[in-house]
Amino acid sequence: MDEILTEEDKKLMEVSSVTLQFQKGEAIFREKAPVNQVHLVRSGLVKISKDGASNKPLIIKILKPGNFLSLATIFNGGINVTSATAVTNASLTLIERDAFFKIYRRNPAFNESICRQISHANTYLLQQLMSRSVKRLPGRVADTILDLHKLNDESHSFELPLSRVEMAQLAGTTKESLIRTLAEFKHDKIVKLEGRTLTINSLEILQTLSKFG
Repeated sequence: MDEILTEEDKKLMEVSSVTLQFQKGEAIFREKAPVNQVHLVRSGLVKISKDGASNKPLIIKILKPGNFLSLATIFNGGINVTSATAVTNASLTLIERDAFFKIYRRNPAFNESICRQISHANTYLLQQLMSRSVKRLPGRVADTILDLHKLNDESHSFELPLSRVEMAQLAGTTKESLIRTLAEFKHDKIVKLEGRTLTINSLEILQTLSKFG
């Protein structure tokens, strides 16, 4: 993100923002709270969630460095419709609303980058809606593993950043159903699980499960 800012933008950002450290599990902002800043993930992972039925949270997306939080909110009213929590220790830059919009209006490259992020977020939300309403459990769990695969630079072996409960919330299921499906994937040699390390043995099968649900 810094590379598309002009020197003038960087000076404005320097005096209009603060970078904070968040510990794993720490709330960054909560649903229904007013928004006066835009959050930019500098390091670590952040989960975006929303309270569902019986106040059970649904994880909407996991974001990595370079992504902004609260973009939709900052443009349409200023009240958070989701919550954000650090999945790992994370560093975020909080940019004042007025400074953000000043850069947004005068810097075409920054403007385009923000519009691209909003477009990608909307596409992902539509895919999540289709996944949770149409796909069967194996397809939803496959989607979750593929999301984590992308978060880890498409590595075939990585440490799971989420607990089993969080993975279930991302897949739209229960912890017990998720564990059972992962055990089936492991039995069928689609994945290998050793503690928190997941290895994808067959990316093709996961993609097929994701496609056909």
